[in-house]
Amino acid sequence: MLTMRSVAEERRLGTLETMMTTPIGALELVAAKFAAAYSFYILIWASSMAYPLLTSWGLGQPAMTQLLLDPGTIKGGYAFIALSGMLFIAVGVFSSSLTRSQLVAGMLSFSILFMLMVGATALNFVETGLGHNQFRGAPLVQYLQVFQHFEDFVRGTIDTRPLVYYLSGTALVLGLAGYNVESKA
Repeated sequence: MLTMRSVAEERRLGTLETMMTTPIGALELVAAKFAAAYSFYILIWASSMAYPLLTSWGLGQPAMTQLLLDPGTIKGGYAFIALSGMLFIAVGVFSSSLTRSQLVAGMLSFSILFMLMVGATALNFVETGLGHNQFRGAPLVQYLQVFQHFEDFVRGTIDTRPLVYYLSGTALVLGLAGYNVESKA
């Protein structure tokens, strides 16, 4: 929802055409909108880092603190939030670049992200007609499933495959948003 105004409002007010007359291109405009929304997203999540500190201070028992506040889990959780947030913010900016309406951009973002989270899981339950429920694209669907990456991160396992997935997905979606802004301006 942070991104639904990013490009849609500019297009609705007619200021997108004015911005496109400046010496920056559409990709730079989209990158700036992404950077602003992502910076705010990280700022919001950074404020939640006080909770583990307050919890460890409030418990006062080192053994209990170590059990509840495993550093690997906390660091992995925040790394997942930062990485997946990049893709999610990029999807929001892309959705905002498709329409003039903030509401439509928000609903489109939610729908795309819902499919990334739940739709991949739902494909595992589709009957293929071959007598079993697993279809040939199951490994790809498992790779695209957001919640599986979350489980790996909170266990403290940081693999390069999710890094590639989120970074390349972010670049792809921002590239599509830049192309869309350029073609509609």
